[in-house]
Amino acid sequence: MEGSLKDRHYLVFSFPNYSTTKLAEPKLRPKVVVFETRHGPSRFPIFFSEAYVSTQGPPATVHYFEGAKLRILVVEDEFLIAMETEETVSSLGHDVVGPVATSTEAKEMASGCELAFVDVRLADGETGPALADYLFAEHGITVVFTTGNPDLVMRSGSAVGVLPKPFDEKDISNAIKYATARRNGENPEPSPGLQPITANRLRI
Repeated sequence: MEGSLKDRHYLVFSFPNYSTTKLAEPKLRPKVVVFETRHGPSRFPIFFSEAYVSTQGPPATVHYFEGAKLRILVVEDEFLIAMETEETVSSLGHDVVGPVATSTEAKEMASGCELAFVDVRLADGETGPALADYLFAEHGITVVFTTGNPDLVMRSGSAVGVLPKPFDEKDISNAIKYATARRNGENPEPSPGLQPITANRLRI
């Protein structure tokens, strides 16, 4: 297998019965897939156009490993912060979607994203929490809020944390690692500067 682990985009599909599993449309983009079976992990490169599977058992669970290249949506109405966030996320090796300043634009561009940085208050008046609800419910996107006033954010069932402004590259990197772990069903310790959110509603 060529390339280092860190250079690859990794997915883990967990199935109750490996023999009933079929990949859909095995073509186009190459990735390394890790199948977790009762006999242990099986790793191999494969070409496929969509990260989805067909199985007769319960739905597969998808895990994103540290070092994976993610599609990250940036929703920010402050121009300089939006540009800095875009540059930082890109420099960390991820694909940036946006940045956009309104909920309407965010909804139009959300498909295929795994994570999102969402400003609490947006240019078109809809609050970030309302957008986070949509992104999570409709696209399964894991959301991290960004705000200059973290005290506004109390609780949420649609976001995993709050990144107070101003933030730097290390803060964004740590937030991505934390959000990825939460997306995988883990309960990691939050990094300094990132405030975790409990799994309830949030108040604005």
